[in-house]
Amino acid sequence: MTQKGRYLAFILIGLSLSGELSLESLAGPREKPQGSKTGTLSVPPGAERETPPVAPPKMGRDPFHPAVEIPVKEKTREKLVEKKTPLQKRKLSELKLIGVVRGEFGYRAMIQTPDGKGYAVYKGTHLGLNNAVVRKINSKGLFLEEAYIDKSGKTRVRNIMMVLYSRNGRER
Repeated sequence: MTQKGRYLAFILIGLSLSGELSLESLAGPREKPQGSKTGTLSVPPGAERETPPVAPPKMGRDPFHPAVEIPVKEKTREKLVEKKTPLQKRKLSELKLIGVVRGEFGYRAMIQTPDGKGYAVYKGTHLGLNNAVVRKINSKGLFLEEAYIDKSGKTRVRNIMMVLYSRNGRER
């Protein structure tokens, strides 16, 4: 048997095992009954049609289907936000601005929480329970924008300034 013959036999065996090739398809086209039109089926009156073949029942499990399904709950806006930092777990009134530093990359501020820990803050940092965003830092303090919902249900933006105080309690 030549190389081409082996290759052809291999393909024919594979197709017959997969069910795509049958002996009827190898026999060639059937002769058309006389009087029938091309492309139409004629069923004599009173004859019953054969029921279409039913697919065999599914064997085994689908390898592309997960073995364990985890129910997905609708996520709220708060859950979509990344892990909350310690500054986002406190009210803005609990946070204290203790310093502002100007460097090569602009201003940075130091915020202290009630437990005495200090955190560096820069433009774009989220603070407070309502995710206020630091919009501007200068030598006087920090400017925040906080989104909130008013009594009518509309979302509004509140501008807040955290002022840097000196040790004796006066504004700098």
